[in-house]
Amino acid sequence: MTASIYNIIKQIEKLMYGHNFQVCLGIDIFNGEGTSDFVHSFKTKYPNSNPDQYSLSPLNKEELFNDIIDKLNFRGDKGAGLTLTRKKELKLKTLQQAYIDYIRQLINKQTTYFAYPYLDGLPGYSVFWDYCYVLFTGNHKIVLVYGSSSD
Repeated sequence: MTASIYNIIKQIEKLMYGHNFQVCLGIDIFNGEGTSDFVHSFKTKYPNSNPDQYSLSPLNKEELFNDIIDKLNFRGDKGAGLTLTRKKELKLKTLQQAYIDYIRQLINKQTTYFAYPYLDGLPGYSVFWDYCYVLFTGNHKIVLVYGSSSD
């Protein structure tokens, strides 16, 4: 992850820290081509995970981005959620768009998209929403995109 996307993610996480509500996001880029390379790299980076026990589920690019955007737009309620000023909401939307744009720049026409169904071993804890996607780019890069919100 480049320093700029790391900074963007940290700013998003800070702005999305609310009443009984916080967000954890991440993007990892691994070398490799297929599922076995993903499993090895994922297990190496997140030793408490068990990626070999779960199947990847195919999806398309539109489903992936719609899901991520939908979850980033979740604001919760009065019991647990975000209450942002207009200025902070606009800043958050700008940062979220930069996050989405960064993911888009990692894909190409050969990219295949998969949902990873279980988040064991990853940072963060899911209460309200979560996602984890694996993108095989076809150019010896595997992109892992994950996020969750908790109380």
